[in-house]
Amino acid sequence: MKRLLWLAMVVSTPASAAPIYLTCVFGNPDYPIEITVDEEGAWATVYLRHSGYRKTSRATFTADTVMFSDDVEPYELSRIDLKIIRGERGSRRMMAGLCAIKETPKRAF
Repeated sequence: MKRLLWLAMVVSTPASAAPIYLTCVFGNPDYPIEITVDEEGAWATVYLRHSGYRKTSRATFTADTVMFSDDVEPYELSRIDLKIIRGERGSRRMMAGLCAIKETPKRAF
């Protein structure tokens, strides 16, 4: 009985998700954008390696989309196919891109 109760607790407990690291490209592959999303903490970070720009902001997670904004643009990231939109939908400044999940190297800590 104790074993069944323990198994029920393990199965019904949601897993703690680690942050997801992405590399996203909007047109020029020489200037990728690095994005980190963390559903548990409800945040996303945009990092531009070539300029050093970094902004962490609150993020909204739905079943199929992650929405967040830096100081300049809103972002909408598909959780289904990793397509990303930067800027207001339908505006002239809107840009579409594609992200790839980065493999995280084994770390010491």
